[in-house]
Amino acid sequence: MLSSKIKHPSRPLIPALCIGILSLILIVCKMAHYFSFVPDQVTLEYCINQEFGEKLNKSSVSELQLCSQSLFATGSYTYNHFSFDNQVILLIILTYFLIITRLILSNNSRHIVTQKTSVNPLKYKSEHFLLLSIVIYYATRSFFDASAVTTEKSNQTFNGVGLGQIDLDGSDDEYIITNCTFANIESTVSTACSLQLYIGNRAKVYINNCSFTNCRTENEGGAIWLDISYGGKLTIDGMCRFNECTSYCYYWTDYGGGAIMLYIYGEDSQAILEDGIIFYRCSSPLMGGAIFLLMSEFANVTFGQTLFLDCWSDLTGGAMYLWFSEYDTSYFQIEGDITFRDCSSGDSGGGMQVQVQNDLEITTSHTVLFDHCSSVRGGQLSIYSGNEGKGIRLTGDIQFNQCHSFEYSGGLHIDSYFRALIEISNFSFDGCTSEQFAGGTASDCYFGSQNIIRGLTIQNCVTSGYGGGILLYVDGQYSTTQVIDLIITNCSSQQYAGGIFIEVHEESLIIFEGFFHVTNCTSQEEGGGIYVQTQGMLAEVDMTSDLIIDSCTSMMDGGGIYVNLYEEGEIIIRNKCKLINCKSEDGNGGGLYIQIDFSKIYQFTINNFLIKDCQAKADQTPPTGPYPPEIPTGYGGGIFLTGIGDYDVSSRGLDFRNVKFHNNSADKGGYNLFAAITKVEEWCLMGIAGEYVKGNYIDFKSDKNKLQGIPIEQDLLRYNPDLDIERDKQDLEDYWNVPYGSIWHVSNRDDVSPSGNDQNGCALITNPCKTIEYALEQISLEKELSYTTPTSEKRIGITQNGFDLNSPIQFKPSTSYTNVIKIMKQLYRTLTPMTEQAEIKIIKGSSESTVEGGHKGWISTAQELQLRIYGIKIITDQFKLTIPIIYIQDTKSILKLDTVTFSGIQLSHATEAKGIVHINVDNSQFIAQSCIFQNIDIDSQG
Repeated sequence: MLSSKIKHPSRPLIPALCIGILSLILIVCKMAHYFSFVPDQVTLEYCINQEFGEKLNKSSVSELQLCSQSLFATGSYTYNHFSFDNQVILLIILTYFLIITRLILSNNSRHIVTQKTSVNPLKYKSEHFLLLSIVIYYATRSFFDASAVTTEKSNQTFNGVGLGQIDLDGSDDEYIITNCTFANIESTVSTACSLQLYIGNRAKVYINNCSFTNCRTENEGGAIWLDISYGGKLTIDGMCRFNECTSYCYYWTDYGGGAIMLYIYGEDSQAILEDGIIFYRCSSPLMGGAIFLLMSEFANVTFGQTLFLDCWSDLTGGAMYLWFSEYDTSYFQIEGDITFRDCSSGDSGGGMQVQVQNDLEITTSHTVLFDHCSSVRGGQLSIYSGNEGKGIRLTGDIQFNQCHSFEYSGGLHIDSYFRALIEISNFSFDGCTSEQFAGGTASDCYFGSQNIIRGLTIQNCVTSGYGGGILLYVDGQYSTTQVIDLIITNCSSQQYAGGIFIEVHEESLIIFEGFFHVTNCTSQEEGGGIYVQTQGMLAEVDMTSDLIIDSCTSMMDGGGIYVNLYEEGEIIIRNKCKLINCKSEDGNGGGLYIQIDFSKIYQFTINNFLIKDCQAKADQTPPTGPYPPEIPTGYGGGIFLTGIGDYDVSSRGLDFRNVKFHNNSADKGGYNLFAAITKVEEWCLMGIAGEYVKGNYIDFKSDKNKLQGIPIEQDLLRYNPDLDIERDKQDLEDYWNVPYGSIWHVSNRDDVSPSGNDQNGCALITNPCKTIEYALEQISLEKELSYTTPTSEKRIGITQNGFDLNSPIQFKPSTSYTNVIKIMKQLYRTLTPMTEQAEIKIIKGSSESTVEGGHKGWISTAQELQLRIYGIKIITDQFKLTIPIIYIQDTKSILKLDTVTFSGIQLSHATEAKGIVHINVDNSQFIAQSCIFQNIDIDSQG
């Protein structure tokens, strides 16, 4: 079948023509979007109108001058999408074109003729209309998006009146202020400051190369007040300057911020202060002379290189106050050097105050310098943390130079409460001063909190009170301060502690780790290097660090260290400690001064302690009244020990066994040690030969003036006209040398005088004990106050009358209650030793005797005991023996024979071969010198 179509070639072009015309109109409208038009004549009312004022022509100088007095700054231009009015007009136009196009398409369809299965004209019309609608939709979509507004103001001078309040809450709005000057702007409680910005919903503000001079407000933020939230962003570039801006608000609800008040909160909210910003002579009567910053909820603030010069506040934070709120973690970054110079505060934080209520970690490779800053109450950087489980960790090159406090802490003050945390690392202090306490830095830790102080260097710091370099104070159950790697040099105090003052209260702890060096520090009173005191049960100072106190001086007591245990507590010096070249001028204890209230629960422990070249100098000033000086001086070149109450020797709370003295001196006595305690004699008697007292003193060889004392308590040393310490002092060796040489002599032969008796007090050569077993018990009883209490060693002396060993004897720690037994001739190593060897005779009794049955040796050891024999001759009753004279078993045993003779001994082994001296293990030690084996007869090889 044939079909035919009438063609109208021009009519199908009509829809395309409509679309083209419409597109052209849209393009023109779109271009109009980028241009603003202003009338030829501009009035003040026109400038005040916000909608048109922002369209002001930049080229008109007269217009700029006119509108600069308006709240809406003149001379600005705006990149903007269509306003609401324009959009309505455009919508009407587009609707009109849609109607016209529809009519054209309908009319065109009547000219399409199809004889049979031709194209459906309604379908044809609908396809064109749909195409047109799609074009209109995409072409006009952007006209109805009013979320992104960019406003720029540049090259303006705002004198007397600023920009006022600006709200930016449209999505991705931008506000750019460039090359503008804000000067002499003063706002009241009811008016906005130079710039009052609300930045939210991802809006952005850029402040570039602007200056703010003499901007003042009765509110917060003398120059700029900011509220940044919900992803808003502020950038202040490095060319901006803030000069003499002031917030002089006095309301208790206000914070301050002489130049900038910044509230920032919300995730992705950000404030950036770029390199080069200067704040000069900005101030506030409250907090934050230049800046008050309150952060929370994951906000982020970044500081580049910034200078705060001569800023101040009447309360805290002379230049800046940082408050990290408890609501979620915030992020604070330092990306450039920050300097606080000549800043001050009427309370704390002369340069900066930091309040932490959440977790915060700040690590920077840049320098933060506090230079010549001052505060009334303390700390040019003051950090406070007081929320349970929260805290701050601050690490960087933080320096304090020539800073001053009129009360507390010349440089840094950290203060933690309620189980919070403060951790600081790599701080240094030089030339800082305070008029009461802590010339360099102070750390307070309360109520279960923890302070960690790492890598501090403090030098040339001074205080009129105590703690020339640093003060550490801990109080409250489970409170802990940890100090790691501390160096203090050339610091001084007018009272206590030229280097460091330490005070610990009940159930608190200060622990030192790493290295701890105090050099060339001085105090006008006690503690040239360190003053440490505990006050309360379970108060503890634990020095696990390597401690060196070098060339420190006190004008009173304790040239190196002053220890005050007048309240309960515990002080432990665990690792190496060296007190070198320290001096007490006009006092006592050139190296170490210790005072203890013996009626309290205390512990003082020192390990691996060296005191070298220390001096105690006597006060040469003659007394001015009828009484002698308050306390005698010039005693205890190394250590001066005193206290009140009676020392309980059974507590073993005083233990100087690990102290070494070298070349110390004292004008009046006790070159190494002077002890003024009531129980000085009992203390000396504890252990063997004054072992808890003497250190490296050698009996009968060392100068007795090295260790001296007097049985008197501290209170009676003061203002006591009846005291003649020179007359009454005693050499401590004379106290412990009972029995003489700390030797318990034994003698059991009946035909000699004096004969031995096993009774209390036996020991001397004029009153020897009868058996070795009893003598061993007596040593424990007299030296350790109990038969079963172990002692370091036990000395058994064989008198010149000799001793008969009637049956084998075994020594082991579990029954002898010592690890070392020494058997020696009469008065060995005393000033009057026996000339010849003392005799021990083995008495078997007969060849048929069974006395050796079940024994391994006549003198045997077990359980790693050390046996040492000096100046003894061992003989027998000439009956043949079947077991060795000496038998050693178990690993780590030691046998030492010094000038020992074995003579006239016959040995026959019943089973295996053995020697006169038999050692049964490979890794025991056998030491022999000047020994003789003579007339020995052994049946088999041994």
